[in-house]
Amino acid sequence: MGERKIIGHAKNDDHDRVLIEWVRQRRSEGVPLSRPLLMEQAKIFHRLMNLTTDYSYTTGWLTKFKKRHGIRQLKICGDKASADAEAAEDFVNEFVSLVETEKLSPEQIYNADETGLFWRYVPRSTLATVDKKDATGVKDSKERITILGCENTTGSHKTKLFVIGKSARPRAFKNVKVFPVIYRSNKRAWMTQHLMNEWFENHFVPEARRHLSGNDFPDDAKILLILDNCTAHLSPEILVKDNVSVLFFPPNCTSLIQPMDMGILRALKCQYKSEFLKEMLSFLNGGETLQNFLKSYNLKTAVWSAAKAWDGIPTTTMKNAWHNLWPAAIFYEDEENVDTNFKGFQISKEKAEIFQLLEYVKSRGQEIAEDDAFEVLHCDDKAPTVCQLTDVEICSMVLMNSNTSVSDSEESEEETQAEDKMPIDSLVEVLNTAIKGLEQRDFISESDIMAIHKIKEKLLNQKPKLMKQLTLNEMFCKNVKIKKK
Repeated sequence: MGERKIIGHAKNDDHDRVLIEWVRQRRSEGVPLSRPLLMEQAKIFHRLMNLTTDYSYTTGWLTKFKKRHGIRQLKICGDKASADAEAAEDFVNEFVSLVETEKLSPEQIYNADETGLFWRYVPRSTLATVDKKDATGVKDSKERITILGCENTTGSHKTKLFVIGKSARPRAFKNVKVFPVIYRSNKRAWMTQHLMNEWFENHFVPEARRHLSGNDFPDDAKILLILDNCTAHLSPEILVKDNVSVLFFPPNCTSLIQPMDMGILRALKCQYKSEFLKEMLSFLNGGETLQNFLKSYNLKTAVWSAAKAWDGIPTTTMKNAWHNLWPAAIFYEDEENVDTNFKGFQISKEKAEIFQLLEYVKSRGQEIAEDDAFEVLHCDDKAPTVCQLTDVEICSMVLMNSNTSVSDSEESEEETQAEDKMPIDSLVEVLNTAIKGLEQRDFISESDIMAIHKIKEKLLNQKPKLMKQLTLNEMFCKNVKIKKK
């Protein structure tokens, strides 16, 4: 894939990189930019960076700067959140042209985006109705994690979720060897450029490459990842590896054409929250307190539930979400499952989720208001996923390749104490009990029970290996002690 052309050369490359990062930061915040403002900011960075050479930041300099970085206009018209339909249409045409030029198939094109999730949010009305004694110790439940989801145009490949929490070593993760997500942390649970680079190089590229290789693509097949202009997303010049490159959406266009914004992440969160409320109600119906439920529902439970919700999004939903960006792609090899009127995971599907939740609650002899369900589904719509940096922090991040605003936190104090590692014999006993119970349920399939038998077999196969870990010397010492007795 052709590299982006840089027109001209900056007098100081470091100053140039810092300033364009500042432009990206402020644009993402919806700050109106003007020629005088940008020229003044260039002078500010000149002083901050202690540059000794004199330089005049004139309109001529600004014209060259804009050309180098492909900036068409600085001014942002209208409301910060208003969508730019004209820019979106231009991008769609450019994107389709790029796909045709590079001869890319839908399997080779991905979109990724972040969303904030309040992972154990309880409706305010629920908190208001619990006994005061029960409510003691129940804190504001707006505990947030950031989730990055990524999928290709066909919906055949969803990468492993990338989850960012606040705790570097949650107690609930102790002794856990099998994990359904990639977990990282910083004090604000934000996506940073450092984490984005790690995800891209160490996780996305290998996963996407394996997927294409498994579908008979050449080992060096081109892969295109499309991202929004979030400040945590590194530039396309940096996010390049093994014939994998990145393309950015224009500002204020994602609500119109970004597939992830067409309801994919909304579907994930909706499914997650629905299951959370069901589990909470089931717990309370069993006579337990809300405080005990929130203690038992830890971060490990949350990431498994999120992974399950991600896995449960239908392929057709993933595929149809590309309709606004690449209409032709949804007809690629499969016209039967295409919804030509698809408008994302919008009101109709969301109402269906709420209706199913209300019906479930009624079946359990409980009640929950529709407003409460709506509150839970939308409580984190505007939850932040990235930090906004100061001028000094932008300089530090760009020049030192580090983000000074975040750092790993230690073990979470709010997590419940992790249980000790269960012995294999105890696990086998639990599975035997589960198998007996499941065999009595007609809605459980033979394959479901067979899967548990296979897990049991794996555990039993590990026992001889553990026995071999005792050396002959240890066995000899053990026998000597027995004889002395």
